[in-house]
Amino acid sequence: MKYLGNKDRVSLFIEGVLNSKELKGGLALDLFAGTGSVSQLLSNKYEIIHSVDKLFLSEVLTFVRLNKTPIIDSNFINDINKTTLDGFITNKYSSKVGVNIFTEEIANHIDGSLYVLNNNKENMSREQYMFILNAVVNAADFRSNIMGSYESFYKRGWRKQCLKPWNIEVIKNKKFVDNKFYNMDVDDFFVNNNNNYSLVYCDSPYNSRQYSSVFHVPETICKGIDIQTKGKVNIPIENFKSKFSKKTEVSEAYDNLVKNVSFITNNLLLSYSNEGLLSIEDIKSKISKSFTEVKIYEMEYRKFNTNRKDCENKVIEYLIYGKK
Repeated sequence: MKYLGNKDRVSLFIEGVLNSKELKGGLALDLFAGTGSVSQLLSNKYEIIHSVDKLFLSEVLTFVRLNKTPIIDSNFINDINKTTLDGFITNKYSSKVGVNIFTEEIANHIDGSLYVLNNNKENMSREQYMFILNAVVNAADFRSNIMGSYESFYKRGWRKQCLKPWNIEVIKNKKFVDNKFYNMDVDDFFVNNNNNYSLVYCDSPYNSRQYSSVFHVPETICKGIDIQTKGKVNIPIENFKSKFSKKTEVSEAYDNLVKNVSFITNNLLLSYSNEGLLSIEDIKSKISKSFTEVKIYEMEYRKFNTNRKDCENKVIEYLIYGKK
C-alpha cells in the first residue's frame, strides 16, 4: 500500500549494510515497523523477529509478510466481494458525504467486506482473519482518491484506480517466521520488555507528519469500529501524536530512544533522512553517547512526489550503525 517512508525502495541498501557488518542470528527487534518490510528483511538473517508499532495497520501489514498464507474458502472471499453496506466508511469517507476519498460504491464494498469479515471472526483462525483483513485494506488503499496521505483527497475528478471494480486478493506467502508483534508505543514497549536483542533496527518518524493522521482511514478500516471524528476529512478526535514528529520534543525523544535501546542490544541500526527535524550530526552525537563505534552510511534516491512522475528532487537516506 501507499506508505510514507516505506523501506521497500531502499531494502538492498539496508541489506548491504547488514551484510557488511555480518549482522545475523538470534533475536532481532524492528521498532516502528510500518509496513513490515524491514521485519521481513531481517527474517532472512535472524531466527526470531519482534516488531513494534502503535498502528494496528502496521500489525496487519507485517503479519502477512511473516506468516504462511492459510487455507481460505473461495466462497467466503466471493461473499466478501459481493456484499455491500451503507456503513461507517460510506458515511465518513465517500462521495456520498462529499469526502471523495472513495467513491460511494467502493465505500459500500469496504463496509460490506468488514461486515462479513467481522461477523465471521469467531469462526476463523487468526491467520485467516489477518490475511483477509490485509486484503481488504490493500484493496481499499489501491482505490483511494488520495495523493499519498489520507489528510486530503483529489479535488478534481477521480484517479483511474478509484473506479476499478471491487475485488480483494489474498497475498500468497509460503514463509513462516517466529514473530511477535507489539501493538503499542515504543515507550510502553521499553517499560514492559524483558528481552535482549542481537540487533535493534529503528525507523522512527523524523519529520512533522503524524502517521496517525496520515493513515487514519486504513487504520480505521483495520480496527473496524465507529469513531468520533473532526475536520473536513473526518480525522479521529482521539489521535496518537508521536514525540518524534514534534519540534519541541524530538530531541529528548531520540535521547530516550538511544538510551533505552542501548540497554537491550550491542548493535543498533537506525534509519534517518536529510529531511529530518534534527541534523544527521545531532543524531550521530546522541548515538555516540551510548555506542562506542558509530558509522554513517548514505544513499541518494529520487524523492517521491504524488503530483509528478518526473520529480528530480533528491533525498538522502541514512543508516547509522552503532556498536558497543
